[in-house]
Amino acid sequence: MTFVLRVDEQVQLRQLEEAHLDEHFLLLMKNKHFIGVWEPWVNAISYDGQLDYVRYMQDQQANGIAFTCGIWYAESHDAAYRLVGNVTYRVSRDVRSTELGYWLAEAYTHRGIVTRAVKTLMHHAFETDNLNRVLIRAAAGNTASCAVAERLGFHLDGVIRGDLRLNGDTIDRAIYTMLAADWRSAQSGL
Repeated sequence: MTFVLRVDEQVQLRQLEEAHLDEHFLLLMKNKHFIGVWEPWVNAISYDGQLDYVRYMQDQQANGIAFTCGIWYAESHDAAYRLVGNVTYRVSRDVRSTELGYWLAEAYTHRGIVTRAVKTLMHHAFETDNLNRVLIRAAAGNTASCAVAERLGFHLDGVIRGDLRLNGDTIDRAIYTMLAADWRSAQSGL
């Protein structure tokens, strides 16, 4: 059965399946230069590699280790949902933590889509999976990804210097965390 998290009226997170592969791969190819500014893996992808990735992540989900979802977005309540990005949720059960990763097609940026998706995954981590920590790693210069964490109240734990190879350079990476206690405190303050 397909894993679906409803974010709101406009956004859904749906487990990536082989049936989505053509659309997912085309979206990546159309946005390769945009995504590749901050994500080194995008320059090495292939169709067969993406198929292997989808199958691998389905196995990871079946084992309760991780899942990857397409971000599906509808412009209005009567519009069809379309695939616009991706989120990944990787769990470390020994420390009761998950690491989130995300990317979005350039045409759908500045709409709060990723922020809403991450907020939903935070709720899933703390309320469904009973985890203690949500972690986001972002290239320190990737202001859009860092802004998602900051808008949602994540704590900047620090910047690891020289932590990521990107387009021939070594760059710094910011580490953001949200603990369950912080999440619950923020939720009770609403």
